[in-house]
Amino acid sequence: MAKIFISHAHKDFRLVERLHGLLKWASGELFDIYRSSKDGAIKTGENWYDWIDKRILECDIAVVVLTPSSFRGKWVMWEAGAVAGIQRERLHKNKDNNDRKVRALVFDVGTNDLGPFGREQTVNGLDSNRLAEFIQELLTDFKSEIKDEVFYSTLRRLDQKSKEFVEGAKNDLKFTPFAISEGLVHEWLDRIREKVKEGDYSWIVSAQRWINIAFLGAGNVNSKTPIDFRIHSALAKCHESEMRWDKAVEQLELATAISPNDLPILIRLGKALLEHNEEDKVKNLFDKLKDLDSEIFKEDREAITLKCSYLVKSNKWNEVKNLFASVSPDLISKDEYLSTWKAISSMKNDGKEESLRHFRKLKEVAKSKKGGFWSYASQVNACLALNEIQEASELLVKMKFKSRTPNDIESATRYFDEILNNYGNKFDWRSEISP
Repeated sequence: MAKIFISHAHKDFRLVERLHGLLKWASGELFDIYRSSKDGAIKTGENWYDWIDKRILECDIAVVVLTPSSFRGKWVMWEAGAVAGIQRERLHKNKDNNDRKVRALVFDVGTNDLGPFGREQTVNGLDSNRLAEFIQELLTDFKSEIKDEVFYSTLRRLDQKSKEFVEGAKNDLKFTPFAISEGLVHEWLDRIREKVKEGDYSWIVSAQRWINIAFLGAGNVNSKTPIDFRIHSALAKCHESEMRWDKAVEQLELATAISPNDLPILIRLGKALLEHNEEDKVKNLFDKLKDLDSEIFKEDREAITLKCSYLVKSNKWNEVKNLFASVSPDLISKDEYLSTWKAISSMKNDGKEESLRHFRKLKEVAKSKKGGFWSYASQVNACLALNEIQEASELLVKMKFKSRTPNDIESATRYFDEILNNYGNKFDWRSEISP
């Protein structure tokens, strides 16, 4: 009985199951066909590598099924290469043997995408005439093992069966992932940029569904399969700007699956998780960050800001103080954001004189900047502690609260009342920012 091994990407199981049935029918159930995606083919606990290796060594013919999903993984190429190697060895030993052990069926793949198969004769599996010729060749090669009535009965019905197969295969391919190409990735990145430029964030919400179908095939609308780092990062940035933190987390997790050691993406993921109230995941992320860079919470401004935000949200001000004790002083002296938190943590942990010293430094750092909403907010914090009320009032005017979001206003004014109460100063700042 002829042994046929079908090498294929697992995601093509629908198409390959259809091909399996066609080959079984054509041979009158005489072909012994193996494929790893068949239920029960590889038993639980069995070494799948050994299973495939054994089938490759024993098969008479290996039919390599190439679709867009074949190029997303490595194993179909490994299987085909192993069979081709055995074939070359046999031909070398027996130069009169011209049988081809590897035969490729191609579905929706251009000739330029075939890699090593570009030099070999391949058959377009969506051309019913070529497919019929392919099956007839197989039957002819093993005619001695097939009953005459089966052989000729198959030939009479082969054209119709091939047409039926092609129609079914076209539907199966809707579920087939596409090979990721630079052209397709850039097309989607351009679309995302254009919609961001238009401010059409409703489009962005649906984009992941469309992208999943475009790259992964039908039936994968809600897939969590990583596609391309750049696409996930771009979508995450859109969700971050709209504060859709659950969607931002989803995209950033897909990006980190592709590039697990990318510190900026990991830090962005930490910020999104924190906004989404997943503090336990943020805490676990700190260990990974430190494994990648042992000095990250001393020298990396973004990582320090993330950890500080986490500790502040958990009201762990003593740990905030300990964190700043290890942070590079040069980093704090150049950053009004870090200087603000250091002053606030000192207010909560140290005496009045000590904490005022930090507020004086904060004012110096913030005034050295070009200005702007957040820089002015830092200066107001310092002025309220130092009882410089007139200057605080002038800065509040410069902040132009009418143009800011409620979230910005809440964040900028978060510590105003606490600072005034702590140092016994009086100032009705709310009346200053009211319309």
